[in-house]
Amino acid sequence: QTFELASYGYDRVLGLELSTRLSLEKGVHAVNYVIRIADGVAYMMGLALTPDELTRVRAVTASIGGMKGMVSRIKVKAPSVKALPEQNNSEALLVDTPVAANPVPSANAIEVTKAAPIDFFEENVEVTPLPPVE
Repeated sequence: QTFELASYGYDRVLGLELSTRLSLEKGVHAVNYVIRIADGVAYMMGLALTPDELTRVRAVTASIGGMKGMVSRIKVKAPSVKALPEQNNSEALLVDTPVAANPVPSANAIEVTKAAPIDFFEENVEVTPLPPVE
């Protein structure tokens, strides 16, 4: 496999255009994404805050001329739900409870572990073709 300077330069232009468009797109938090372009394919990793944001990211990527496909490692953040106690009246009050200075770990504590690094350019990865721009 030979290195082609023209292809590398074109990929850089595509990457800059994609980054710029994501930064300007309403409803997209561009800082949540890492983008790499190789041979006209966008390799993206990050966290979308909503399913709608993921749809917008895909649409912006598809709208860029010369983009051949997209490999997405984008996860959608799970919605946070704050349970309210059942009450007989129609008004529910959220009460802030003080947090101890040195909280004792509970049985429901989450253990944080380091994840293995992600290889952007894995062998035999499935590239999602982008739909034509209308």
